[in-house]
Amino acid sequence: VVHGGAWGSGERWQYALLGEFLALHGALVAVMTYRIYPDGDVRQQVVDVYMAIQWVARNIEMHGGDPSQITVYAHSAGAHLTMMALLADALGAFSPELPMGKSSLGRSKLELAAVVLSAGVYDILEHYRFECWRGVAEMSTMKHAMGGPHNFATYSPSVLCDELMIMLQSERSTISDHRGSTASVASSTWCCALEGDSIAQRIAVVEDCVCLQASARGDPDSQHNFPSLYLMSSGADEVVPFHTTVTFHRKLAACGIASRLLLYDGVQHADFVMDYMRETERDHRHELYVPLAIARPFSSGARMSATTLTDSRCGAQHQHPAHIRDTLQIIFHNPAHSLHSD
Repeated sequence: VVHGGAWGSGERWQYALLGEFLALHGALVAVMTYRIYPDGDVRQQVVDVYMAIQWVARNIEMHGGDPSQITVYAHSAGAHLTMMALLADALGAFSPELPMGKSSLGRSKLELAAVVLSAGVYDILEHYRFECWRGVAEMSTMKHAMGGPHNFATYSPSVLCDELMIMLQSERSTISDHRGSTASVASSTWCCALEGDSIAQRIAVVEDCVCLQASARGDPDSQHNFPSLYLMSSGADEVVPFHTTVTFHRKLAACGIASRLLLYDGVQHADFVMDYMRETERDHRHELYVPLAIARPFSSGARMSATTLTDSRCGAQHQHPAHIRDTLQIIFHNPAHSLHSD
């Protein structure tokens, strides 16, 4: 778990309940932190996240975990830093503090089964404009943590995608054309149906991005070295607009990196973390949760049995929100896990 906090706040202990929730369902959880601004700038924060993931990979076995089944869940600024670490690793550049070689261009050495990025910021300049519109740009630590507006492009995953696309196209010019391979490789590592697919499919984002991936020219093996990327967002998020995640999803598709867009309704920015900590209280914010939970009880196996909760006040059985159910499916039923273990 990589916490958020606008690059200037956040502590591991604040996410202890989230970790306990995932542990209750059978996961071995590590909540990582990074040097918070002003103790560290964004470059140092990306290094910290990268190193923390590597530490987990090296040490998870001694704690009873499987290094081939590591899933990263990151929120908000943490999602930005995690994506920066993945792209910086794939580029073989960005920071001399990161142990990356240019010979691995486009091939991530962070061997992860899946990465779930919720409510992330992927274009710093675009988000700064949105913060200006909200009137919070000067109150936010984002501009300061980035070292000023002149660094916005450097620390934007969307801009790094453009750079990666150019570099990969140069590298791919020396190999055969494998049209359509990327989409088939990507689809083999996804969970089956997830609830967040519904809205994305209704606005035709998924179909458009499959076409973009299918038309991307390049080495099909490069996708094997990128983890399964799940991008979560919500139309109710007033801090990071959902359309910026949609744009980044398209950007990844255009350069042949498959991601899965998961959109939700009624989930505010902090809910992507707080819902794990509220137990049944989240269900009571909308009266629809009670009849829905009664009509369609959760039944995804014994391991998930703790995801249903009973409210002693009304005797009704409640489900966790859709984004939590999807996260549990990704963690415990991701096909990439079985691919790694075979």
